[in-house]
Amino acid sequence: MRIFYIILIVLSVLVFSSCSSDKDDDGEFPEIPDNSVWTWQDLGINKRVELCYLEETDSLNINIFVYAEEFDISLKFAEFEINSEEFSVNYISNHYEANLTLFAEHLEMGAVYDYDIRLNDINYQGVIQLPAEMLVIFPYYLHYDEDFDLSWEIDDDPDLFLCSLNLYDFNNLEESRYLNWNLKSCDREFTISKAKFDLILYERIAMYLFAFNYDRQDDWLLMTSTGSGRLWQKDKNGVNVSDPNTTAKVGNYSHIHY
Repeated sequence: MRIFYIILIVLSVLVFSSCSSDKDDDGEFPEIPDNSVWTWQDLGINKRVELCYLEETDSLNINIFVYAEEFDISLKFAEFEINSEEFSVNYISNHYEANLTLFAEHLEMGAVYDYDIRLNDINYQGVIQLPAEMLVIFPYYLHYDEDFDLSWEIDDDPDLFLCSLNLYDFNNLEESRYLNWNLKSCDREFTISKAKFDLILYERIAMYLFAFNYDRQDDWLLMTSTGSGRLWQKDKNGVNVSDPNTTAKVGNYSHIHY
């Protein structure tokens, strides 16, 4: 009997360690709040670079966000070397933002690449992995009296997953809700309790699942991401029905929430 309990303990440790991050405490990914009332600055991040490779279009989306100060940047990632003049920097709300999309036929999902980023007078160097291809299985119907069940497949564990749910009330936009759940790297399914909200109140519902890899140094964060999303809208019977054509790969998480 003692041997049996020892085996159970060992197995529990192995399961836990397989889901644990190998990042040190200073390099942890910030815990994204479960609501929409937050900024990256609230999470200790003042400089952020997000890279998203979309295999279907062979495109690399580069998004840069810097709070509180203008910035100059040069970026080396895989085969790309990009200088500051190639970016168009804009001030939006409470941050400076630059976006660039490049044709990137030589990149591979799941591959590891070197990076060297100079942001103002500080250099950030290292290696980072693009997330592997991810297949997400969304429910077709969203019934008012049932939980949401979401599942997905991915070959390599990313550093973490994030599930976002947007609930739109077009009659009263202030009542719209934006919810987030931070999920473990080894998770492959997730259930959202029906008790969280009353679906009958919302005209349109959007759900997204993202896989992130990242490197963090103090208030600077580099993210690589991939994701999928689906929309549901009420039919004539008042049931939220998904159009299969609305299932699509999505780019950076930043374009859905800031």
